[in-house]
Amino acid sequence: MEEKLIKHFEAVKEANQELMAALQRQISGEPGHLEALKLFEKNTDGEEEESSGIPAKTDEEVEATMQAHIASSPFAVDVASAHAKLLEVMGK
Repeated sequence: MEEKLIKHFEAVKEANQELMAALQRQISGEPGHLEALKLFEKNTDGEEEESSGIPAKTDEEVEATMQAHIASSPFAVDVASAHAKLLEVMGK
């Protein structure tokens, strides 16, 4: 019984460390990643408008696009995956 409990807490500790690492990667890397995407979204539209006739995105459209980027960011996916693993381990 005690060995099983120790193994459980070791698994929880490992999963928690993975979640913490994913959160730290998100905190340190995501702002720059998202800022670069936002600049890309804003700048490419202006260039395309002149050559293609497609109107530039409004600020609201850029913001909606950025929300989609945030939701599907590799950082967010990493954190969600690590969190799910932690919850799974804790449920055992």
